[in-house]
Amino acid sequence: MRGIALILLIILLPGIHAQEIYSEQHNLTYFLNNAAKVEENIQLVLMPFSVKNPLYYPLPEDSSNITIKAPKSVRYTINFDRKYIIFDMSQVPVNHIDVEINYTRLNSIFEQNGVKSYSGLAFKKYLPWVTYSVNVKFVIPPNYDFGSISPPARVFTIGNSKAIEYNANIRFNFSTITDGIPVNITYANYRKLADETITITKARQSEVLFAFKDANSSLENAQTYNLNVSNQVLLYREAGGELYSYFGEINLAENLMSSGYYYPAYLHARKALSLLDDTSIKYRDVSRNVSISVQRALEREILKVSNMSTREKKYELNATVTPLRTTSSPGGKSSAAPYIIIFSVLFGIIAAVYLISKSMPANVGKTSRMRDFRVISDLKKKKFSGFDRKVETTRERAGLASEIRKLSKLRGQYELGIENLKKKLVSNEIDEEQFTDDKGNLDREIEAIDRDILILKKKLDESRKRKMP
Repeated sequence: MRGIALILLIILLPGIHAQEIYSEQHNLTYFLNNAAKVEENIQLVLMPFSVKNPLYYPLPEDSSNITIKAPKSVRYTINFDRKYIIFDMSQVPVNHIDVEINYTRLNSIFEQNGVKSYSGLAFKKYLPWVTYSVNVKFVIPPNYDFGSISPPARVFTIGNSKAIEYNANIRFNFSTITDGIPVNITYANYRKLADETITITKARQSEVLFAFKDANSSLENAQTYNLNVSNQVLLYREAGGELYSYFGEINLAENLMSSGYYYPAYLHARKALSLLDDTSIKYRDVSRNVSISVQRALEREILKVSNMSTREKKYELNATVTPLRTTSSPGGKSSAAPYIIIFSVLFGIIAAVYLISKSMPANVGKTSRMRDFRVISDLKKKKFSGFDRKVETTRERAGLASEIRKLSKLRGQYELGIENLKKKLVSNEIDEEQFTDDKGNLDREIEAIDRDILILKKKLDESRKRKMP
């Protein structure tokens, strides 16, 4: 078998195999955590005392803590600046040796939101010899699970840790060995992340349900004014669909969590949280846009009433100051006949009033005239007082709803503050004592806001129960 492999390698790369050396088996193990600790075991086949030229073995640029184990006949030098090893095997007296290289890669792990990832070549493409067979393992810490794995690989257990592996052979995977093995792996304590995400998501449910009720009340209020809010109704229904999907995702995440499928549980919990945030934004957009429409409608009605009142006052003023017109004779001289007629009518009216006043008490006429003026005044007031009360009632309701929205927004900021405190506690930015104190302060603020919201909602419900005038 070794002879066949050696012949194949000599045919493929004569320059290298003129040195009579190749790797029969190359094993790499990556212990992934905050950094990647790498162990390489290389089984080399060579002709004794035949490898005359030095062999340059490259190392990753971020490697540190480099150690080498090899037979005494193998001499080597480590260039720490340029990251490579120079092997001198000219004095090796045997045809089979094992070389072990250990190092730590400091910059190969990327972390975001508690999820760590490794991306790069798991097996190098430029080596001083040709490799016949490769085995690469990735081992993660206890209580961690693999997330996405590319290329796909089987997950198995080594002690208390989970691992995956890749195998390649020059007979069947020649391009894989010569080009390297690119991988992309994510891993995390998905049980912890899924549990935290589910807790945070369910804590926000009450805020979103309140936003739903607020949007629903706003649409009902818009119907009172016969406003066209069809676009907001569509947005309201879209948010309702996402809210329905949210409950499906969060229930699925909890079921997967209880079954031990932590990575899928985390994915569905993250999706549920995203749906909940989108739903909250849309409900709040509906409430804000509808409130703006209602406010504009109120302003138009108030302006209309103001214009009507101004026109009526002008009419009364014109009616009071309009002078009597006299007719003139064709020649420009005044005619005496109209004056005689007017004088006669006035004299008759005065005489009639005098006779009536003699038979009635003196204060009856004054009382009658005052009553007539009060009736006219009452009629004027009744013409507008109903609408004025309606406007005041609507203003009161809009003001209460506005205060509730402001307090809800402030409450959401405090809840976001609690979430940030949890992240700081997980990342060890703050200790448990500071977390407890700061969270207690925020909880007290939220309780005070909840009490104020409850009082305002009670007032708003009482106002809505009263019939509009």
